[in-house]
Amino acid sequence: MKNAPEFVHDFETFGDNGLSQLLEAAQRFAADIWQGRAEVVYRRGEHHSKPGRWLTLLGNNGNGKTHLIKRLFRYARRHCEAFRCPVTTAVLGRSCVYRDWRKLLPEIYEGSFGQLENHRKAWLVAIDDLWAAPDRSALGESIINALATREDKWTLITSNKSLEWIGQHDKRLATRMNRYGEVVQIDTTDFSLRKEKV
Repeated sequence: MKNAPEFVHDFETFGDNGLSQLLEAAQRFAADIWQGRAEVVYRRGEHHSKPGRWLTLLGNNGNGKTHLIKRLFRYARRHCEAFRCPVTTAVLGRSCVYRDWRKLLPEIYEGSFGQLENHRKAWLVAIDDLWAAPDRSALGESIINALATREDKWTLITSNKSLEWIGQHDKRLATRMNRYGEVVQIDTTDFSLRKEKV
C-alpha cells in the first residue's frame, strides 16, 4: 500500500496544548481516512468502504476548527474521493459534502430538501459551525437526525458549543459524537486576539 500523502494544514499551534490537540486529532483523522479509502469491498451489487469515524472539534471562536476541517475535506477530496472497484477495476467516485450550518438551514428552508438525503448517504460529510444559528424547528431537527444516522461514516463537525451544551439540546447527537469517533474540546484564545499580542 502506498504511503499516505502529507496532510498539509498550515496550522500554527503557538505552543498551546489545546491547539496541539486539535492538530493531532486532525492528523489522526487524515491518516485514518487515507487508510480507509483503500479498503473497499463489493457486496450484493454495492461498494462498501471500511467503516468511517467522526471527528468533532469544539471550542470558542477563532481557534482554527474551521481551518482544520476545510483542510481535511480538501485532503479527502483530493486523495480519497476516487476509488477502484475491486471487481470491475472501474474508477468510481465517493460523495463528499461540506456545509456551513448557517448557510445550510436557509437553503433547505428554500426547498433544497434533497440535501438531507445527501447528508445521510455521503461517504464524507463536514458540517461547520453546528448550531451557530440555533434552530429547534422540525427542519433543524431533520438535519440533526440526518447527522445522527451517520454511524460508521466519515463525518467532520465543528461547533463553538460545548459537548455539555449539545447534550442538553440533543443527547442522542452528543452520544453519537462520543461513540462514533473523537471529540476534541478546547478553550483557547481567539487567533485574532493572539495575533495582536505577538
